[in-house]
Amino acid sequence: AHTGMTCTATQFHQGIGSGAGGRNDDDLVWCCAMTFYRIIVFSYHESDFTKAKANIIDNAETNGNGSEVKDGNGAGGISIRNHMEEETVKHLLESASVSRQFQYVHSISHTLRPSGKRHHVMQMPLASIDRVEKSTEFSPSNANGTYTNSNISSIGSSMGINIGSISSIGGRSMQPTSYGDSLGGASVATGILTIYGKDHGRFIKFTAPSYAICMKAYESLQTYAFPGKKNLGYLFAFESRRAEVENSVKSAIEEGKQASAGGGMGMNENKNIGRITSRPNARRYDAFTEFSRMVRTCSVEASRELQIQCPWRPLAKANSTYNVCQSYPSVLFGPSFVNDEAAEGMRVIRQIAAFRSGARFQTMSWASRYDGASIWRCAQPKVGLQGNRNTADEMYIKKIGECAALANSQAVIQGKTPRRPSAAFLRMLTGGVNESDMMVDNNGRENAPFNEQCMVKILDLRPKSSAMANRTAGYGYENTSYYKNTTLSFHGIGNIHVVRDAYQKLSALCANPGANDAQWMQLVEDTKWLAQIRAVLSASWQTAFHVRYNRLPVLIHCSHGWDRTSQVSALAQIFLDPYYRTRAGFSCLIEKEFLALGHPLHLRCGHGEGRGDRNNSGGSGGQVDEAQMSPILIQFLDCVFQIVSQYPDYFEFNTKYILLITEHVYSCRFGTLLCDNEREREAVAAIRQRTHCMWKYLESFPELINRSYKESSLGKDEFEGKGAMMMPLSSLLRNVVLWVDRFCMHGAKPTSRSHVIIDDAVRNLSEEEHMILNGNGNLHDDALCCSFDEGLKWKKIAEEKETEIQELKRRLKELD
Repeated sequence: AHTGMTCTATQFHQGIGSGAGGRNDDDLVWCCAMTFYRIIVFSYHESDFTKAKANIIDNAETNGNGSEVKDGNGAGGISIRNHMEEETVKHLLESASVSRQFQYVHSISHTLRPSGKRHHVMQMPLASIDRVEKSTEFSPSNANGTYTNSNISSIGSSMGINIGSISSIGGRSMQPTSYGDSLGGASVATGILTIYGKDHGRFIKFTAPSYAICMKAYESLQTYAFPGKKNLGYLFAFESRRAEVENSVKSAIEEGKQASAGGGMGMNENKNIGRITSRPNARRYDAFTEFSRMVRTCSVEASRELQIQCPWRPLAKANSTYNVCQSYPSVLFGPSFVNDEAAEGMRVIRQIAAFRSGARFQTMSWASRYDGASIWRCAQPKVGLQGNRNTADEMYIKKIGECAALANSQAVIQGKTPRRPSAAFLRMLTGGVNESDMMVDNNGRENAPFNEQCMVKILDLRPKSSAMANRTAGYGYENTSYYKNTTLSFHGIGNIHVVRDAYQKLSALCANPGANDAQWMQLVEDTKWLAQIRAVLSASWQTAFHVRYNRLPVLIHCSHGWDRTSQVSALAQIFLDPYYRTRAGFSCLIEKEFLALGHPLHLRCGHGEGRGDRNNSGGSGGQVDEAQMSPILIQFLDCVFQIVSQYPDYFEFNTKYILLITEHVYSCRFGTLLCDNEREREAVAAIRQRTHCMWKYLESFPELINRSYKESSLGKDEFEGKGAMMMPLSSLLRNVVLWVDRFCMHGAKPTSRSHVIIDDAVRNLSEEEHMILNGNGNLHDDALCCSFDEGLKWKKIAEEKETEIQELKRRLKELD
């Protein structure tokens, strides 16, 4: 990942005064370099290279063992010298330190070198660059023929913070630097490059010593950072396995030629020559494996012994060639009455697909292993202003309810169904939110079995006003008068434009050095980012509530069914299924809900595309559609962070695991999160064969495992609460906080309080003073214990009230 140096943009010599603790540091040299993967700004001390150079010359002349090197023209000495220079540079880079906040989130311990000198390393992956802007600055030279460059290098917010003023870097103020020039008293033109990132508003800005060097760096960045969607092979994800892929193709060609020469393969049999034969990365989501894990009662043995009919079935043929819906995977799931291998079944599927936006018809995402409780997803219907109907679509949703009702009846016969909790307990969980929709009438029976006459709950995740406005474009929402035994509710989650605006406001706030700290929380709330997080969490929790307690099939959709729908469906499954709270399960969940089911990651993230140079027209890089960019996956991961931080013992991974995923959403270091749908990944780009896997990389870090994870929470009987994680909704929403490690990582002011700041000023503090400065105790454990205590208290109150109600009922009977 660190090979392929293509150019050195500039080099800055900076005279530093007295260092920390009164030490005098040597001259610090700032460099900016670009690799195939990232742009790096790093520093080193000239004295290190001076000493290293002397050692290299001595070792090269004596061959490292005192014997003089003699080979005619000295080529051997040059070779040894080059090798040692490379090793010296590698050693210096590996010994460099990084910003302290970056150290914390990446588990890098900060230590001073024995010499007391500090190094600084800042990096930005090329694929995460949003735009590159170049400008020209004319600096007057002085009488000695030198000019002063006062804008050496900066990294931070859009306010243009000087590199020395940012606390997370830990450096001191940059001093003006003079460069020698031969132009006498004339003005000197220098080039300035400003590189803006797609993630949380950071930028890197530096000045080149000449305009020619500036243009060379600018053109290199335009080529490798913005290749465009048609040239994604330039991204580092493909570059990292290029040699392996090319060798596999050559091997296939040679094998084919040998087989043809030996008469073992005819012309028509020689189809695979020249194809990629490198070993593909394993799928984390396999449709049939996932289906068998969820729906265990569908085994052939169980069906014969207990005469159990599985309510659901895989649809392996309907979209096997992606001809029904290109944004859906090749294997889908539907109610058992639809047989996609029969002509009638395919006719029904094509009819309902034609009635849904983007042909994204109803497919099952998750199902209970015992009854009809399940989660379904789709896109909005094509209702329009005329109120169009589709009988096949209406029948399909009706059959989903009937199949779920049949499964519920079978669960009652087997004794697999749980008893219904008291209404008081359920009201305590909901906190009165949307109570009329959440509390399903059970004919007034206390502790009765769950709903046997299954209705279908339709959750439209949009604001109702947006759903109504979409009718003017020929879309809209379901009319429950036509969809029998269904209910419809709206949940007010903002669209991609609302999410993008809130994200940009929050990023600008966290990078702003002039933000009012006394009103910090108010400013954060004003961005509306946390309000959107709460809306997504609330809809997800309500989806899980209907499945867990009402035992209903829930159908969720937004407009296209691939943004808000993916978020809510995935989060609801985290609440319901402990498997998705493990590392293997979480990777499977993201591959299922976002990758396989068609969240357009390329469209939303702009991989390989940028917004161009606002100061200059044109540009060689691919231009992104700004209106379609939105951090949907980042928002989902923020929601996961909220749950993990509140209930850490329920997850096998910690918050750093989630943080590293957000870092690689834009980095394009791996191919896992590239392309828009399964068809593009598998049939077009061969992602698994041509790139490395992000999940395998994350699993190589043992520090990302949560050591306090309680595996016993994976109870076999999910109905007893050992599997599902249903906290009170009010507790979940009221504890939503800013993800400081994510949004303030490159901020202009220190924000995080979860790690110790090491500096000479506090190095000699006592243990008690350190505790006062950095806090004491495990806040996560305290919050979890308080939440459990609160839940037990409300449960006790609910039981007491239930006893009182039973007593009143008994007295009324006696009076009658």
